[in-house]
Amino acid sequence: MRLAVVLIGAAAFVMGLGNNVAAQDNPNEQAIAAIRKLGGEVVVDSKGPDAPVAVTLTGSADPGKCVTYLKDVRNLHKCDL
Repeated sequence: MRLAVVLIGAAAFVMGLGNNVAAQDNPNEQAIAAIRKLGGEVVVDSKGPDAPVAVTLTGSADPGKCVTYLKDVRNLHKCDL
């Protein structure tokens, strides 16, 4: 039983690590993650053509810092400052 718990925990850690590595290689994902970390809201419409993105910075702690990441957001269709 303990072995199963350890294996499940290890698998979850490795899967999470893989997601971080993928995000580090993609400037779009890095920008979205940074904006979210700063308190901005990012909505990706995966059903739309080219996955349009809407960004809202009004609730972020520092909109000025968030703005620097907007250049890396692909398919930005709406931005509320």
